[in-house]
Amino acid sequence: MIGAEIRQGIISRSLVSVGTRADWQRIFQKSHIRIAYMGGSVTYGYADGRMLPKPYHAVVSDLLEEEGFQASCTVCADAGMDSLTGDVLAEEYVLKQHPDLVFLEFAINETTLRHSVEYFESLVRRLLTSDDRLTVCLLLMRNANDYSCASFMRPLAEHYGLPCIDIREALNPALNAEEIAWEDFGDREGHPNPDGHRLLAECIMNLFQTGRRTTAVLPEPLPEPWLDAPFTALQRVEAGAVPEGISIPADYPVSERPLHYLRRSWCISKENGIWTMQCFCRAAVIFFETHFLPQFGSGRILLDGKPVRNAQLEGGVLQTRSIYGWGNVRDLVLLNQAEPAVHTVTIEPLEGNVYLLCAAVQ
Repeated sequence: MIGAEIRQGIISRSLVSVGTRADWQRIFQKSHIRIAYMGGSVTYGYADGRMLPKPYHAVVSDLLEEEGFQASCTVCADAGMDSLTGDVLAEEYVLKQHPDLVFLEFAINETTLRHSVEYFESLVRRLLTSDDRLTVCLLLMRNANDYSCASFMRPLAEHYGLPCIDIREALNPALNAEEIAWEDFGDREGHPNPDGHRLLAECIMNLFQTGRRTTAVLPEPLPEPWLDAPFTALQRVEAGAVPEGISIPADYPVSERPLHYLRRSWCISKENGIWTMQCFCRAAVIFFETHFLPQFGSGRILLDGKPVRNAQLEGGVLQTRSIYGWGNVRDLVLLNQAEPAVHTVTIEPLEGNVYLLCAAVQ
């Protein structure tokens, strides 16, 4: 348990900015506040091999109710989820709930490479350009090895005037001074324990309380991208829900998967044959399941008849069986061009099963 004085110091240091694009007075004058949370295993509530009964977002709802506010909570999170997956899920699982606030927790699920920055900025801009006048807040975590993507997420938050909480900035002085041990906050991977989740909720409440004392200056219009946001309008393509103008064989076999969001997949195997998709687009992404189980296999990916060149592929071959897989979702960008054209994506089965959860095009 972290002592009260040290705890208050952590909470105070966690707040980077209340943001200039947040109208806190308007939000907290409402009779019902809708808050959405997107992210990985921390937001999902996983820690030390189990699911916690009270993740931080549930504690936030309790604390708001204690202060007399009615709050509803929407969670779109899963272990290993990255921001590109969040991007294609946001419309159905977040924006349809018309939230006032959306918290993004992706700082330990991304890399600091350019493609991760583009994925994350695309998600931010998709949310900021939605019909609702919502506020996007960044919750920047660190893991047990002090890894965090705050190096690009903090300047991106400043660029867009977003509220920002940085847990690495908050914890590290206390950890370095040996006032606390990592085990006081989280497990050996980086997931907060129950008291760590309570601390996260208190950091969020500190943001709310500080923001409500601040007069926002709402910048208009939205600034140009900080780096680039090429995937702000991705359209999800799923088995049984193929949009008009996209051609996929209607009789291709479908498999139900035990996942939280993308539950129906095309099961690409030698028995089922080659999978194809044709559409007019400038960007194309596929989302697939990875696992260490023996039935997971590989397939060769072709774009317009040529092997796809990508660092994740070897000779255009996608491997979905991995010792690091546990049934988690991975994504692969096949196409990202300036101008749209008619393109054909082909996946040729090589061995085992490739569970293609969905595609997305723009």
